[in-house]
Amino acid sequence: MVKIMKEFALYQRIRLFSFIFLLLLSYFGIKAYDQLSTDLEAIKYFPISSDLSFESGNSQIFVSSDGTNQYDVIIQAVSQTSSKTAVRHDILLLFQDGILIGKSDEWNEDADQLQQQMVMKGRNSHLFEVISYHHAEIHSENELTTQQMMSDDYLYVSSTPWDDLEQFTFPASSKQKQWKTIIDNGYKQLLNFEIEQGIKQYGLPPSEYYIIPLTRLAPYDQKGLPGFDISTFREVIGKLWENLYRHYYMGFTTKEGKTIDTTGSTVPMIYIEKKGTHLIVLFRTKDGNFHQIFQKISG
Repeated sequence: MVKIMKEFALYQRIRLFSFIFLLLLSYFGIKAYDQLSTDLEAIKYFPISSDLSFESGNSQIFVSSDGTNQYDVIIQAVSQTSSKTAVRHDILLLFQDGILIGKSDEWNEDADQLQQQMVMKGRNSHLFEVISYHHAEIHSENELTTQQMMSDDYLYVSSTPWDDLEQFTFPASSKQKQWKTIIDNGYKQLLNFEIEQGIKQYGLPPSEYYIIPLTRLAPYDQKGLPGFDISTFREVIGKLWENLYRHYYMGFTTKEGKTIDTTGSTVPMIYIEKKGTHLIVLFRTKDGNFHQIFQKISG
């Protein structure tokens, strides 16, 4: 009888330990899956792949109206790689007169093409700008690599209660030229203010930096900047978007751990140090506070 009781007690302990083991395995398995999922959704830079390329990447803005001065702003982005890859991830940012009003992303595994569409409500006259970052992550036995591409688009919309809506990229009439001048003047004032205040607040000597609004960055992906070879500059761009996704697209996290929604913030101004040591991203959130992202450039 004593022997039976001892065996029963041992059996109960084994069952308890097995239950605890399975519980821990389940917990850490879920945590590992969550971490994997988070990693897949993130933008991460690895060395640029020589085995895969982007065949196309395109962003487009157009407007649909019912005849009033209210309208839908429709943004479409599509990209295609030369073959399927482990992770595809595209993000887009939409700005109205230099202010972030919309953001969207799309990602998938074992894919070569991504498409996304975003629709925003608009009214009155504005300049709309979109910039997209198209990202591919390639997994092989020996290394992780990435491929990247940027695309952008812009559109002027003139809309008043007493005139028909017009949309244009290049003005084709005196009316469109007048609206472009009005919109551009307001936009330039915003950019100049952001640059002046950023330089003043952070003590940045403007002569030592290339200063580029994020919405004007796409052409530099292929042509680079003076003093940078193209491979180094593409690495700078890849790491920049990794930081922008984490600290701008997902919201900016302060030193106190508070996450601030960046919708309503100004277009990020990219300060690239001409000697190639670092870059700084400055933007102002809708509460009026400036924030910076510092990125070291590897030599």
